[in-house]
Amino acid sequence: MYKLKILIIFSGLALFLNGCGTTIYKIHPSLQGVTDDTATANVYFIRLQPVKIKRLADKHITVDFKNKKLLKINEGLYTLLKIRPGEGNITTHSYTKFTDQNEPIAVSRSRHYAFLAGRTYFIYLKQLDEEFRGVYYDPAPVSLYEAKVLVKYIRAKGVADSERIENIDSVPDSPSQGELVPVLPEKLYPQSPYLLENPIKE
Repeated sequence: MYKLKILIIFSGLALFLNGCGTTIYKIHPSLQGVTDDTATANVYFIRLQPVKIKRLADKHITVDFKNKKLLKINEGLYTLLKIRPGEGNITTHSYTKFTDQNEPIAVSRSRHYAFLAGRTYFIYLKQLDEEFRGVYYDPAPVSLYEAKVLVKYIRAKGVADSERIENIDSVPDSPSQGELVPVLPEKLYPQSPYLLENPIKE
């Protein structure tokens, strides 16, 4: 019981320190000029507080839409963006390290989304640890039920604080989103030589 209390205290402290906020890039074309009368899609972004500390990978994640910055989000938070209808790649940008290297390596992963007016989407920025290939974040689509489970112990920020996932009763079905395409290490980290060639000399 004592260990459980300590764990809860430290988890709460970590949530307070690491989950201080989000940054929304309002200059993004999909966010500009949006008013209460604008036809938009409600897009929730969810990032959990991880059980295991990953250090560099635990820092903020930057999220792009159509190759332009949309959002920056810390751990233990979820937020809501009202986005103009459109389609394109949602891409996460973060940093990781290889076990045999000291310098951080930028990593990104993408999925294709089609946002329709009046629809609601839940995107789980899921931390995936591939060990020797590093840690990255999959912008994975989840259902309303899954989203409610995910946000049970994290905080709502921004517009999401007044439009909480917990209070949503139902959402209409939306188009299926793109798969997370498997990639080779040299494509996952295009700016870093991952494979070292060691030709055998005769």
